[in-house]
Amino acid sequence: LLQERYQYDLEALKAAHLYGNTAAKIQPRDLTDEEKAAIEREYAPISENIGQVQKDGSGFLRGIGNRSWGYVQRIDWAFFNAWLMSSQLHEANRLVKQLDPNHPTTINPAGVATEMPVNGGQHLYWEGKTVDFLGCSCHVSWHSHRFGADKVHQSVAMFCDEMRSATMDPDGYFWITELQAGTNYFSGIRPMSPKSADITHWLWEAIGTGCKGMIYWLYSPRPSGFEGLEWGLLNQQGGPSRRSRASKAIADVIYKNQALFAPTKPRKYDGYLLHSYDSMVLSYSERMDGPRTFDLSDPRNAFIVRDALCGAYQMAQDAGYDVGFINEHELEGRLQDIPFVIAPNTYGLSPSVIKQLRDYVEQGGTLIVDGLFGAKDHYGKRSSEEAQQAVRDIFSDTVTDWGVDLQPFSFTRDEGEPIPGWFLYCNWEKEDNLKVLARDEEGYASIIEHSMGKGRAVYIGTHFFQNYFAQNGVAGYADMLRSLLPAPCRDYRLDNVSPFLRMKVLEGEEWDIVILLNRGDATDALLSSDCAGTWEDLYTGEEIALKDHAAVPMEKMQVRVFIYRK
Repeated sequence: LLQERYQYDLEALKAAHLYGNTAAKIQPRDLTDEEKAAIEREYAPISENIGQVQKDGSGFLRGIGNRSWGYVQRIDWAFFNAWLMSSQLHEANRLVKQLDPNHPTTINPAGVATEMPVNGGQHLYWEGKTVDFLGCSCHVSWHSHRFGADKVHQSVAMFCDEMRSATMDPDGYFWITELQAGTNYFSGIRPMSPKSADITHWLWEAIGTGCKGMIYWLYSPRPSGFEGLEWGLLNQQGGPSRRSRASKAIADVIYKNQALFAPTKPRKYDGYLLHSYDSMVLSYSERMDGPRTFDLSDPRNAFIVRDALCGAYQMAQDAGYDVGFINEHELEGRLQDIPFVIAPNTYGLSPSVIKQLRDYVEQGGTLIVDGLFGAKDHYGKRSSEEAQQAVRDIFSDTVTDWGVDLQPFSFTRDEGEPIPGWFLYCNWEKEDNLKVLARDEEGYASIIEHSMGKGRAVYIGTHFFQNYFAQNGVAGYADMLRSLLPAPCRDYRLDNVSPFLRMKVLEGEEWDIVILLNRGDATDALLSSDCAGTWEDLYTGEEIALKDHAAVPMEKMQVRVFIYRK
């Protein structure tokens, strides 16, 4: 298959699998007789089961879901496919530039928030390097089905923040290249009918993250087929709909105020979430040998790492923080001046990643981890002594032991209400140099904090972030996270932020554009400010006086946009 379809050196690929290198580093070479014999013993049955490709190009690949493979084969195959996808995109980009060096290029990755690690062998951060800027498929019904139905707006925000984090454009330039425009009745995983308020929120979510362009799927419904009569921005008769009117209203406002929007950029992130592709592929691969499930409520489902990342994103937003994403293998030189890093259940890490996080803490950063942080390498083996030593440096010791409990349980705290755990509980028996934040039901330390150098690290010994996502929010979790993180450094802020009331900001030298989004019932947005300035409603021209504090009325499902002149 590899020789005929991709002109690739199959023996070199097999050798790389066998000796633990990733496919992206393969260099064809002459093999020794011993290596060839080992390959034949290990790979003879495997190479026959990769899949079939016919002369006309049709066929199938078994891929990472092949149950007859072991960890190394599955994981390297996943990385090889991701590398192959990126290399093909890179070549396509090269051909475009050869014809027109000034022509900007983009791509449309799909399944960004949930399925991406195993969706067609996609590695977002590799793909981001193949084009000038990233686009993003944002079919809420297809790609946001793991989010609570009342929280899908947060999935749109997450799509945008992932694109902004992975795009190669120096200013974070990205587009939404497929935004759900209408009802899906027959197709899609979760049927829904976007209302005018949904379109309004989705567009302002994207604009507030720095999105520079949006393409709808679709402008008018297809007349037939699987998605026939669905997804259209126009109504079924081909005329304006509530959705198209909402879209036009925002387009009109931006067109009228181009001079205000042009010099602004999205606000700097308060902190970052660690994007561990290694852990995601490992978690999916491991579920091939056991009961395979994608059930969100199953703590061992195939997407546990991705679910934890989604939960960390939601929780950070609910706690009032703007967070971006940082690729685990691109940490060098990028952690300076970052207030905090959250590593949600990143249990398959390389020693180099853990050591860079150790250095980050030592130099003054705040690190928050949960689950089985760094317990394995990316092939699923027990982490090396080098990696374990780095963990000991960060937390004063490694986890003494861990277990699972299918019954509800909680951790008790000296300060605050008990914190519910989920499935996993870790403990530390040596408490020297540790600050114990919570204990399990038998009194063992289960949530700990350790100061190291100029920084500090917190280990939450349960599936903290995954639970938040699976339960669509857990009481007390966001408040606890807020107590562990440094406060955002801002001149003005929303004091009553919640899962349904948030603020997004585009910053400029002379003015900011402040977007207040209310996804709940009518309420007041409580603002506070440490500096003087004027606030003007972009739609109505109304001014509000903000001297220290102000209550801004917000109608049900309303978005209000203000120009803050400094």
